[in-house]
Amino acid sequence: MKTPVAKSRCSTANSATKREPSLYPVQFAGCEPPQRITENLLIGPPSAATLHLCGRGNIAAPVMITGLSVQPEDIDTRYRTLPMMLSGSAGTLLQRCLSRAGFRDEDWYFTSVVKYVSPDGK
Repeated sequence: MKTPVAKSRCSTANSATKREPSLYPVQFAGCEPPQRITENLLIGPPSAATLHLCGRGNIAAPVMITGLSVQPEDIDTRYRTLPMMLSGSAGTLLQRCLSRAGFRDEDWYFTSVVKYVSPDGK
C-alpha cells in the first residue's frame, strides 16, 4: 500500500514588498516550512515540487543519528514503492552496523540536516 505524500502550502503570488532572506533555497520561495517531520512532503509548485524526506526509525528513540543530506538513491523508487532515507548502499551499511552493535530498529532514529536532495550535491 502506497503512503500518500503530503503537499506543502506555497504562495505563488509575487510580492513587491521586501522580505527577510529565506533559510530555504530560492526554489522554495513563498513556501512555509513543514509543520510535521514524520511524513514525506512535496515543497514548491506542483510542476517543480521538491521532495522533503522525513526521517526513519523511532522518533522517540534514545539514539538519534544525523546525516548531512538526502542522497539521490533515497528518492529513487525503481526498486521500491516509497522514497525513504537509508535506502542506498551507505544506508544499508549503517543499518547492518547498528544491528551488529546490538541496536534494534526501535532503538534509533535517523534524519538529515538537509531534507531534500541538494542540487549538484551542494
